[in-house]
Amino acid sequence: VTQEVLFSRFQILTFCFVALLITFPRGSAAQNTKSYFRRMLGIDSNIMSSFTSTYNTFAWGRVGGGSGLGSSIQFTRPLRTVLLKFFEDNKIKSMYDVPCGAMLWTKIFLQDVRKQIPEFVYEGVDVVKKVVDANQRHFTEDPKTTIRHGDFVNEPVPKGFDLIFSRDALQHLTYAQVIKALQNFAESDARFVVVGTYPKGKNINLPQAGTNCFEINLQAHPFNLEPDQVLPESERWHIRYGGHKHLAVFSSGKLAQVDWKRLEADAGLNSAQAPSKMSSGEREI
Repeated sequence: VTQEVLFSRFQILTFCFVALLITFPRGSAAQNTKSYFRRMLGIDSNIMSSFTSTYNTFAWGRVGGGSGLGSSIQFTRPLRTVLLKFFEDNKIKSMYDVPCGAMLWTKIFLQDVRKQIPEFVYEGVDVVKKVVDANQRHFTEDPKTTIRHGDFVNEPVPKGFDLIFSRDALQHLTYAQVIKALQNFAESDARFVVVGTYPKGKNINLPQAGTNCFEINLQAHPFNLEPDQVLPESERWHIRYGGHKHLAVFSSGKLAQVDWKRLEADAGLNSAQAPSKMSSGEREI
């Protein structure tokens, strides 16, 4: 290779490097770019495949848009009332919903909450692409609503949301995945984290994430988490169906105080099972 060719290649590389420095986003834009690539690399194919199959086969039934009876409009009427009051009392102006599911009841809730809080911003994330595509089509003309494909177990929570909402997800995950998701929530800057829980439930470490579930009790072993507040969705509905389902409310900083290593040990996780900061298919960027 001649010196002229080497010099020409050097010039091209130098030009590309300078162009990258000039055009690469900075500040919050750079952070969003980094988060985007981390999210792309962070989706767990096993989780995605399992829940995609759940929706394709209507394993939870056709009600609730395929998300199950608990996500139907009728079943969530008391929930919407409880949530709306909590949002008004605590001046919640933005919500990060993981997973968002088919959003049958959420569409109604967003209409209700924006009557009281017109500037309300919503972002929903789901690991099932067909569900995401359908929701995106519905909200095409809504600039305050964002729906995207992602895996909340294996990606960080974006900055700037008042509240993280995860109602019907943790009970379908393994202990390791539950802990990893809670850690992600704890590392966010959200003012509140609201998670579905069953105060009378018995915790079970599922062999893998998917259609099966258990009545997760965040206040019982191995989690032993004490929320700031527990909101019953509706005693009448949930006693009727045997669920006794509630919403555990954690204020900012509450989850940040958790000793995650001790929680992992209480859950019986060894180093191979314990959640890491990065999934196996993700690398730091």
